[in-house]
Amino acid sequence: MAQPHTLYQDHCRQMMKVLWLTNSILPVAAEAMSREAGVTGGWVDMLSRALIKDPEIELVSVYPEKEMKRKTSGRKNGITWYGFSATKTAPVRYCGKTSRYLSFILEKEKPDIVHIWGTEYSYALEMSDAVAGCIPSVVSIQGLISQYAGKYTFLLPDDVISGNTIHDILRRDNIVKQNRKYYIRGEFEKQTLRQAHAVIGRTEWDRMCAYEINPKLKYYSCDETLRSEFYEGEGWSLSRCERYRIFMSQAYYPIKGMHLALQILKEVKRNYPDVCLYTTGRDPRCRSFRDLMRQNTYEKYLSRLIKQYDLEDNVSYLGKLTAKEMKEQYLKANVYLQASILENSPNSLSEAMITGTPVVASNVGGTASVVDGLDDACLYDIVDIAKAAGMISRIFGYESEDDLRIFRKMREHALEKHDVERIKEQYIGCYRDLLASERAER
Repeated sequence: MAQPHTLYQDHCRQMMKVLWLTNSILPVAAEAMSREAGVTGGWVDMLSRALIKDPEIELVSVYPEKEMKRKTSGRKNGITWYGFSATKTAPVRYCGKTSRYLSFILEKEKPDIVHIWGTEYSYALEMSDAVAGCIPSVVSIQGLISQYAGKYTFLLPDDVISGNTIHDILRRDNIVKQNRKYYIRGEFEKQTLRQAHAVIGRTEWDRMCAYEINPKLKYYSCDETLRSEFYEGEGWSLSRCERYRIFMSQAYYPIKGMHLALQILKEVKRNYPDVCLYTTGRDPRCRSFRDLMRQNTYEKYLSRLIKQYDLEDNVSYLGKLTAKEMKEQYLKANVYLQASILENSPNSLSEAMITGTPVVASNVGGTASVVDGLDDACLYDIVDIAKAAGMISRIFGYESEDDLRIFRKMREHALEKHDVERIKEQYIGCYRDLLASERAER
């Protein structure tokens, strides 16, 4: 496996133009346009800012404009950006028009390296086609949609999988159709990886999955930065947290495992009746006609489980949170729970670890690579509800900071793993190695 940070030291430094294709606008570009960047894709924010400050890197950002039906472009604060129009069908339909526009950008900017962040959407393949054979490129593995497709309905009842609500009928979108879209996107992803020469990953799981799709890939291991708020301020403390409070960062679709988290919560409540699970997003329970019209089948199922398990007073939804508000939730929590059916390298788990919050996580996908040898302290098999509940209950019972030494160790590990300067050098090393390989093949 290539080690970019050492390769970087072996090559003489020279000016390099790097073009990124990301799934959303970079915060630094949004700030330049006085726009909100949204809450997704935080792992590229700190890295982009670090690269912009490097005098030998020129960064060009290309991203889909999901909320606007027009192209945007500009240059300010050390970054050049291009937004292309992306319709709601973009994830499941290849668009030759987009591919041609991406080719136009490549011809105009003439980057030394193209970095495609993620394989989850059709425009990753469109960029891959546009760049093929003319510019060295690398594809970052974020999630692997082709793997998620086979797990989307895991442990959901048949009546939920095939069910429909008023919302689903009006939107023509239920769980079966959502799962089908994952399979379509998964085919785009496989095609992208089959024609790629190099990928960037960060877990043993994504490395194995990538090689299964394309054994000829050159694999680079590079970590990811977190949002800036998680590098600042004090960490979690037992004395300052709210006892018997569990936090989950996402719960809005089946892969995040809220239906399993409710089973875990039911078991924990037997010994801790005051336990409360907090998560983000809209409350799925119907309290008005408007709620009924917005409720999809998965939300209806969650609402049913909450009532069935007598958890009405034990579940709270917090809506949409900023990075600062997310960190506040980690600090308040007694435990952070990852109940996901599948993950590669969940940034929410890393955010909990770098904050110092005690974590309990499903041992799925690349999660073991994230906790890196501390599996016994926090990981459980996805179907072992009793073990997950027992691990949470044990943490609830701790009375002193000494009981939580392992989570301080996790925080130290996370601070080192997500060090921005070290990660910047990893990526620059990867880019320079790709350029050197391309020159050697000429």
